[in-house]
Amino acid sequence: MIEQINKFHYADYIVFVALLMMSAVIGISIGWMDRKKNSTQDYLLGGGDLKVFPIGISIMGSFISAIAILGVSSEMYLYGTLYWTVLFSYPITLAVAGFVFAPLFHRLRITSAYEV
Repeated sequence: MIEQINKFHYADYIVFVALLMMSAVIGISIGWMDRKKNSTQDYLLGGGDLKVFPIGISIMGSFISAIAILGVSSEMYLYGTLYWTVLFSYPITLAVAGFVFAPLFHRLRITSAYEV
């Protein structure tokens, strides 16, 4: 039984390859549509005309990664519900990042916190 858990089934390979193909198609199609944009301003900042939704998704993706999703469930299982205190701080952290730092970085034309 343990050997079956550690091996990919053919359906797993199909899903894995399909996800890779979808990701490649999205990347190639976006690259093809935006091939006239060659500056770093266009590449890093989306030409400066990004709306709230893509910026919000980007911030959420950087705060809540796949490692965090897997790690939090493991942490809760092993050490109990004390980790909820960390999860209660997430809305506050996201609000500060969204309402304080994102507009500040946008106004200063900074693409990363490492440029400060």
